[in-house]
Amino acid sequence: MAAERIVLDASVAVDLRPLEFETLAVELDAADVVDLSLRYHLQGYDVVYFELARRLGIPVATLDDGMRTACGIFRVKLL
Repeated sequence: MAAERIVLDASVAVDLRPLEFETLAVELDAADVVDLSLRYHLQGYDVVYFELARRLGIPVATLDDGMRTACGIFRVKLL
């Protein structure tokens, strides 16, 4: 799936102030990050995002082919 370019302008701006944010941490071994990065062609930050979603059982929003492949293999739901 080719990534689509999405352009946002002021007419579609969203006020994020009412949203509640939670900071979460995930501990990963560097070798695991490298392994997942190479296996699914992901950047390091994508591996952390993927692992956090996998561990918490939450869906991933992405257009990235590598991320979509990893989600399919590990049964992580995609939005």
